[in-house]
Amino acid sequence: MKTRLLSLFVFLLTSLMVQAQTNVTLNIHHKLGNDAFAMETSVTNNVGSTFDYTRLEYYIAEISLIHDGGQETMIEDRYMLVDATEETSEFLGDLAITDIEAIRFHIGVNEGNNHTDPTTYHSSHPLSPQLPSMHWGWTSGYRFGAFEGNSGASLNQIWQIHALEDENYFMTEVALDLAIIDNELTIDLDADYIRAMENIDLDSGPITHGGYGEAKASLRNFQDYVFSPSALINSDEEALAVNAFKVYPNPGTTKAANIFIATDTDEVYQLQVTNAQGQLVRQITQVRSNNEIDLGLKTAGLYFLSLQQNGKVVMTERLVIQ
Repeated sequence: MKTRLLSLFVFLLTSLMVQAQTNVTLNIHHKLGNDAFAMETSVTNNVGSTFDYTRLEYYIAEISLIHDGGQETMIEDRYMLVDATEETSEFLGDLAITDIEAIRFHIGVNEGNNHTDPTTYHSSHPLSPQLPSMHWGWTSGYRFGAFEGNSGASLNQIWQIHALEDENYFMTEVALDLAIIDNELTIDLDADYIRAMENIDLDSGPITHGGYGEAKASLRNFQDYVFSPSALINSDEEALAVNAFKVYPNPGTTKAANIFIATDTDEVYQLQVTNAQGQLVRQITQVRSNNEIDLGLKTAGLYFLSLQQNGKVVMTERLVIQ
């Protein structure tokens, strides 16, 4: 009798632990103020410098989630190379979270890996050699951020800020108040890259490669100003569409990668499909609810389906292809 009770207790405990698992995805929405980010778009920062971007890349490392009364869960050995010209969506894992309070992460590469040889990583790894390069050399390590563009009233000055050095590995924290729906948690952050150049005079075309001056200031700006919770949902109607976005069958297969998307409205959406490395693999301009869609995914793996409307992401769902 005791053995049966013990077995029942273990079964119930295991069931509760499984039920507590939440699929967590981080999305970063690249912005210039309130507008979607675009290269070579003229903007003005808080000190009156007019500038644009022709390159904007940076590393994110040591991601952790604060949840359930101050508990911290670290996403182990996870690095993201963020390119502002590409959609950024990262699956963080199936985690024991019921109430999310904040997300923490660093801009750059932690000291333990900052001075390693990039060629030791697989080509798909964010720390492997990149083109253009994100590695400055073994002594200084990786470029934490590579920011380039044009500046001045006529945009006739070239500016470059390549920020590095261990001492500039700053942590940022964004407070969150999000609902977990059907064991799914999507963390949507806006990244305003005008504020990445807060209090930096770009008009004279500074060229700063290192851990000082404008480079250090830009990383401080990422820590203090760039990231905020995304204001994606502006109305009850949008919230309804978010809650109703479902993809099925899920998992799918490489032999039959046709799917259906269900929403509570019959509006037209756009769909972007990215792989686990954040690479765009498919884009469909017109999608309606319950229409069959051939994604043409011939490689097994994890994909993210981003449903969009009027240039804004409504919701992101995971799709596993077997």
